[in-house]
Amino acid sequence: MTAFTIMVGTVTWLFLDHFQSIELSLLFRHQIDETLSKQSHIDRSLLDAYIRSYGKAASLIIAQNKFVKYTEQQDLLHKNNESPLRHEIQPPWLPKNSIMRTFPLTPHILLTDNKGQLLESYSISGLAFPQQLIENSRLQQLSNDQTLLTKINDTPFILASAHIYDEVNNRNGTLMVASALDNNFLHSAVSIIAPDSMVALVDNKTNKIISSNAPENIKKGSKLSTIEQSYHITGKSFFDYGSSDLELKFISLLPRSTYNQIATRILLTNRINGLILCISLIISFLMVIYWITTQVYDLTRQVTTFSNKHLGATSQENGQGDQLNILKIRFEHFISEIIRAQNKIKMQAEENLLLTQDRYEAEQRGNILYLLQTITEILGLGIITYEEGKGPLPANREMEKFIFDYGDIDCFAQGGIGTFEIELKNRTNTSHIFQIYTRYFSAKQKITLVQDITKKKHYENEREKLISELTDALDKVNTLSGFLPICSSCKKIRDDQGSWYQLESYLKTHSDLEFSHSICPSCASSLYGDMDK
Repeated sequence: MTAFTIMVGTVTWLFLDHFQSIELSLLFRHQIDETLSKQSHIDRSLLDAYIRSYGKAASLIIAQNKFVKYTEQQDLLHKNNESPLRHEIQPPWLPKNSIMRTFPLTPHILLTDNKGQLLESYSISGLAFPQQLIENSRLQQLSNDQTLLTKINDTPFILASAHIYDEVNNRNGTLMVASALDNNFLHSAVSIIAPDSMVALVDNKTNKIISSNAPENIKKGSKLSTIEQSYHITGKSFFDYGSSDLELKFISLLPRSTYNQIATRILLTNRINGLILCISLIISFLMVIYWITTQVYDLTRQVTTFSNKHLGATSQENGQGDQLNILKIRFEHFISEIIRAQNKIKMQAEENLLLTQDRYEAEQRGNILYLLQTITEILGLGIITYEEGKGPLPANREMEKFIFDYGDIDCFAQGGIGTFEIELKNRTNTSHIFQIYTRYFSAKQKITLVQDITKKKHYENEREKLISELTDALDKVNTLSGFLPICSSCKKIRDDQGSWYQLESYLKTHSDLEFSHSICPSCASSLYGDMDK
């Protein structure tokens, strides 16, 4: 059992280690891809914002008062025949250095007239000025009032321009800023804000690195396939820009070595933890098995002892060997003994039940009669019980009182099962009405309840008489109530439908009144004078 447990634990650990290693690698790879995707989005946003800032920088330069005054004084429209002026130091029409440091990197600045002819130029720190910017008029036209990504002398450049207008909105010239998309450009675009990011520009045709913000690690001219061996890469081409003729790709990189070391340490730590857990589980399992074996041995011994002592079984003491199998045999024997004892107890219980059934029924009858006696004495009910060979017997004091006042008990026990009423006279020859209620309360026993309902009948008769008298009185009463509209002259009455009736006719219709016509003395005097005398 121990060898089997160790083998199962080892196989389980190897399986879980292999499975967890795969899961952790996939999870780590997913995390790297997600991190690189987020970083790539940030890097691309920084690059986009940096490229757009070139156009804003050109517009800010020509909008300053110093530049406007300079161009007005120089009269750009009349300097066409003069040779271009190349500034070795910062020209007077540029903002101060403190302001220029807030602008994007602008190594080359050009000032042209309205025909595209170069008037002045300036390159930071004496950088070689790209002659193609002067000679290629197409580049100048494409860069007017827009940001252009293009190649100059096989070097990718960003160009941005802004037109110069006079007071009547005539274009006098153009200011152009230019910068090579080199290592410095990428460092200024990304590394200042996101110093941990690694980005590069890749030629789509050759798949070679053109520039990078980490040139010490990502060499110019390196193949992308070579770089992918050491870095995780994601990126996007420049074709989504509206003004670009470059076939370049902007990529973000994450070094594989750092993440591989972290992944290796995590996997090693996880493998060690898994091994420790596996060993701990094996030891715990062995301890549990030992404890269970001990408990099984004790339980087998207790079952054997109980069977021998209480069930009369004859079993041998525990032997050596498979304790579970021994326990199984003991339990089977124990169960058979229990079944035998159960059958014996059942037979004894049935015998005792038959002996005590009559006693139980007698006790139940006594309990019921006692309860009925208590209740019926409170309610004024008499109880009659019936026993074989004895006939009806009074079961409470109230029934004994009824028998004393009204004679023999048989006058109350007459009739069958059901409810009926009888009228009896007491010793003073006074009639009383009794309600008799007889029912079976068991298969062999019946009971009769007797109640004097004389007063109840009297009250019921009185109530019926009163109701009849009130009904007759109500039928005779028919009164008028409320307001009656009556004519103040002829004394006619108006009904609810608006019709007018004589007073006698209205009252006769709406009541039980009958009229007999006569004449009062006043009316007789006014109508007949002294004739009524």
